[in-house]
Amino acid sequence: MAASRALRFLLWITLSLLVLTALAGLALLFVNRHDEPVSESALKFTLMCQSRPPVADAQNAYVYALGFAAAQEDDPRRIGTQRMAQINAALQQPGKGLHSLVAPEQTLTLQRPPALRNLLGECRLMGPRCDAALTSRIDVVRQWLSDEAWLLDRHRALLANTDWLEPRPVEGRAAPSSTQLMSVMPAHEVLLAQAWLHARDGRPEAARALLEADHRFWRMVLANTESLTTKSIAATALKRHFQYANLALARLSPAQAAALIPSGWQQAISEEERSMTWALIGEWLYANTSLDLARRDALDEDAARRSAFEQVRHAFSSRLFKYQATSNQVAEQYMDVALALDRPISETADAMASVQQLQNRAQGLKTPWYSMAYNPIGKILTAFGHSRIDRHATNVANLEGLRRASLLAARLRATSDDVEQARQALNTPELYNPYSTEPMEWRPTERMVAFVGLTSGDQEIHSFVY
Repeated sequence: MAASRALRFLLWITLSLLVLTALAGLALLFVNRHDEPVSESALKFTLMCQSRPPVADAQNAYVYALGFAAAQEDDPRRIGTQRMAQINAALQQPGKGLHSLVAPEQTLTLQRPPALRNLLGECRLMGPRCDAALTSRIDVVRQWLSDEAWLLDRHRALLANTDWLEPRPVEGRAAPSSTQLMSVMPAHEVLLAQAWLHARDGRPEAARALLEADHRFWRMVLANTESLTTKSIAATALKRHFQYANLALARLSPAQAAALIPSGWQQAISEEERSMTWALIGEWLYANTSLDLARRDALDEDAARRSAFEQVRHAFSSRLFKYQATSNQVAEQYMDVALALDRPISETADAMASVQQLQNRAQGLKTPWYSMAYNPIGKILTAFGHSRIDRHATNVANLEGLRRASLLAARLRATSDDVEQARQALNTPELYNPYSTEPMEWRPTERMVAFVGLTSGDQEIHSFVY
């Protein structure tokens, strides 16, 4: 009798749990019965994309970069144009990606001798050590620049382009990432080394011409790209530009130093160049592509191959993911980040702190528990797929400090040993540390100017000799 009562009680508990589970499931389905309309942030990003005019292939540096890794005897512009046409055609075709429709990206392969590889290894960190290595192995440098003169010509052709625009994702398909710019980095080394050699040989005007074109190009890419990856590459290229130019400057007399300074250095990194908004729009477009692919995969899955239980589970889980609601959430998060970063450069440190808080909240699913009932899968995907924008934004923001320190070092070099002129240059407000609004750190005995960046640690102390 007792066993019978226990069995009935167990059945009652089991049925109650099943009923409660079913009711909870029905409640979830009811809450998730509709997707959201397009949010204000998502609509603003969309309108911004629509307002940007197209760029002709002949002026688009992205197209040239697509073919930059071509063999020495090939024409990068021709190959890049062919690849761009292939990408545009593939973007308009139904499918889940471009990998089977577009030829894989090429990688620039150079057979550099061990002596050159060792030399470049010593110059990974710019400074007196690199200058000494270049000077002591000048024959290696000259042979390198002679062997790769074709690469310098190719890079100068890239620098002649006046605009930059990557293809945007279309219906769940995104163009290959702009990491093909990494193939440009060896050529960038050649150009900067050639500028250094021109300075060493007493040809500051020739060095200036190379640095002027290089500086203009990377700032143009910085302002126009819609890719976080490209934004970071452009910032890295500009950092190396200032470091190599500083080494070249140290080879010159005071009179020659004044002739080397590129005119573009006189212009502050603008709000447009520092802005992360277009890169965030690119991240949002990429997120939409990933979300759309997930939605297509769910819809295209072959129902005939699923068991009855799997069909029920699939139908239930697919209704807990709302594409537009997730897209809206990502747009709102990135809009918050863009607004947090949209401050005067002197407030950059506070802006970065705000961005870190926003990103920690986005990644930590710090929302009321009951809000997880709507679009729970989308919220989880958003939390785990959020990019760390603050690190990229810090690298971009540091460029203004690097520009000021480079220009200050050039002016100090041009003053020779006149201490009073040096003090006047140091006390020029437009060349102060952009974050502390105080003069740059001056080390006269070492003939050095130091700029302390946003990140703590020795790696954020950038020294420029004069």
